[in-house]
Amino acid sequence: MDAHELGQARSDVHNMQAACNKPAASTPEQHAKYKDHLSNIIIGFSGGLTVPFALTAELTRKEQEVHQMPNAEEQEIHDIFAEYGISHEASTAVAQSPRANPDMYIKFMMHFKLRLEKPGSSKSWLSALFMGLSYFIGGLIPMIPYFCFKNVYHALFASIGISVVILLTFGYVKAHITGLDTKESAFSAVQTLIVGAFAAATSYGIVRGLDRQFKMNGSV
Repeated sequence: MDAHELGQARSDVHNMQAACNKPAASTPEQHAKYKDHLSNIIIGFSGGLTVPFALTAELTRKEQEVHQMPNAEEQEIHDIFAEYGISHEASTAVAQSPRANPDMYIKFMMHFKLRLEKPGSSKSWLSALFMGLSYFIGGLIPMIPYFCFKNVYHALFASIGISVVILLTFGYVKAHITGLDTKESAFSAVQTLIVGAFAAATSYGIVRGLDRQFKMNGSV
């Protein structure tokens, strides 16, 4: 590596550290707040309880890979910089960061590869509020017919109808917000309905099976 490439590599390291230690530039404040709130509502409505587990599992996996497969992690950095036209030689110094500073490398991967931003502490309670309320509302809506109908079967069919409409609407809106066209959004709506129906059928089957098992044990 010549002096020019070494200087460029050191500059890349400095820029990487600066990018990881400061918040990323954002759109105007009002738009950013709206986007964050909408994201929290979608996550909470679709089952926010699974997100923390998935995130921590990904970060744990990444931390293990840094210590167990440093060569593979170095190659990931080369691949990332190659997308921006930076040569393998110029990114060599940066690629050695997993060995030199594992914590900084994880921050780098969160920012440039996983596109994850550390939320501000002032947003924590708002995130909890939006996700909690959305999760609660998502589970409450299918139960409303049972408070309105005296006949349980009428309430059941009304609940099924409401759930179908909500799943289709939610699937379409979620896809449309992410920038998909009408056809892809419609496909997402059907896909959401199928997944929701499968999850509901699985839950019903488990409860029905446990209830039958308890009755059999009680009759013995």
